[in-house]
Amino acid sequence: MPVNIGVPLYAKIPSMTNYDLIVIGGGAAGITAAKWGAKFGAKVALIDKKPLGGDCLFYGCVPSKSLIKSGNVAEMMRHADRYGIEAVHPTIHFDKVINRVQGIIEEAGKFDAPEQFHKLGIDVIFGAVTFLDGEKVEVILNQDLKEIQHREFSYREGAVRLSAKRYIIATGSRPAVPPIEGLEEIGFLTNEDLFTLKKQPRSLVIVGGGPIGCEMGQAFARLGTKVTLAVRGNQIMPKEDPDVAEILYKQMQRDGVEILLQVDFKRFERTEQGNKKLVCESDGTPVEIKAEEILVATGRSPVVEGLGLEEAGVAFDTKRGIHVDKKLRTTNKRIYAVGDVNGSYPFTHAAGYEAAVAVTNAIVRYPTKVDYDSIPWTTFTEPEVAHCGLNEMEAKERGIQYEVWKADFSELDRALAESDHEGFVKILTTGKKAKIIGAQIVGPHAGELIHEFILARNKGLSLGDIAAMVHVYPTLADICRLAATPYLDRTYFSPGIKNWLKRLFGYRGK
Repeated sequence: MPVNIGVPLYAKIPSMTNYDLIVIGGGAAGITAAKWGAKFGAKVALIDKKPLGGDCLFYGCVPSKSLIKSGNVAEMMRHADRYGIEAVHPTIHFDKVINRVQGIIEEAGKFDAPEQFHKLGIDVIFGAVTFLDGEKVEVILNQDLKEIQHREFSYREGAVRLSAKRYIIATGSRPAVPPIEGLEEIGFLTNEDLFTLKKQPRSLVIVGGGPIGCEMGQAFARLGTKVTLAVRGNQIMPKEDPDVAEILYKQMQRDGVEILLQVDFKRFERTEQGNKKLVCESDGTPVEIKAEEILVATGRSPVVEGLGLEEAGVAFDTKRGIHVDKKLRTTNKRIYAVGDVNGSYPFTHAAGYEAAVAVTNAIVRYPTKVDYDSIPWTTFTEPEVAHCGLNEMEAKERGIQYEVWKADFSELDRALAESDHEGFVKILTTGKKAKIIGAQIVGPHAGELIHEFILARNKGLSLGDIAAMVHVYPTLADICRLAATPYLDRTYFSPGIKNWLKRLFGYRGK
């Protein structure tokens, strides 16, 4: 793990120092909380056992998107003939792919160096935190990182006790491992291992068909690994509508990914040749699959162990994480929990959003509640899958009456020019004025295009507002206008209006 953190000059922090805010966890949520707290004038300490940056920097968003890019470039080379250029079969230097990924992690890590926080007046402390009670914590200092934190710390004691008016817990999550017979014995990979692999696996079984499984399955397949995706449910991407998931399903099959649905996992075994074998049933049919490696991508488990939450009066469980209310307060009203550790939405941007809400409540003391319907997300496969607000499954579950408006990328000039026109935009509206309550995009650059609908949904805009907005031509974003155009036809170009104008002005058209 590269540690790009510099050598900040900090003052000594004596034991039992009082803070306005102590943030526990240096990932996306913790970093945002610490910065916001300091910017509001609070005296803040940010504590983590490991270098700052969290899973997103070292094991998640940054390395995965870097690996995906390499896979997409390889795929583009194979199909360059679409553009009148000779197609080639790329030679994959996996060690160089991983070196590029690690280089990007190191470069991005500079923004999370402790000296960046010191400039804001934040004390960065590396160590393991335990609540002694509802007001005080003890930090067992990380001796391995003492050179990059407070130089005048007394490491002979090995620990420091601190107190704060408010706490924000942001300890994140770890990969959840399903209880499948033989899995622990034969060994497996998670996202925490993928980006330091020394050798590319020739074959890979991925357990799980959510965002991580689909992203890594497609990326490794495009880099030349034989990939099998084993999914318990009846579709990949279970949080998306079936028509959205189907587009990605077909593309992954074209990429050579074997996808098994409705899998009943029996056991894992090791073969005589040293490979690993999955024994299962897929849709009732017995299946055995051999592979060099197994990747587990079945969700996340909150990190709640060892924090002394019981002593602090904080309710939690190991599956759902720390229990919070709409203001992100725990059962101890001095303590808040944000990000993956509260079991809500496992996205970096959701963690940052929650951190902002928590600091607003804890430091500004302005009552603010989370609105999870406003949390968008994107799965960075090709095509990308983006989601904001409600989809059809969610609207039906809530008993909301809605209308669907769709436009295919195959109808869009720019997508045709790019020879990249798989997928569609789907907008959900409610009421006569077609107020936007959600949107899904599966197609090129969906993660960029979704932001128009995020703003529209959050500001209570209608489909008419989208249709009235002048979109640049030719752009992929113009598909948003294209999806809204039928609303104009129904509202302004109706037979009633046409007949009225014909009678009023004597028009002679059809």
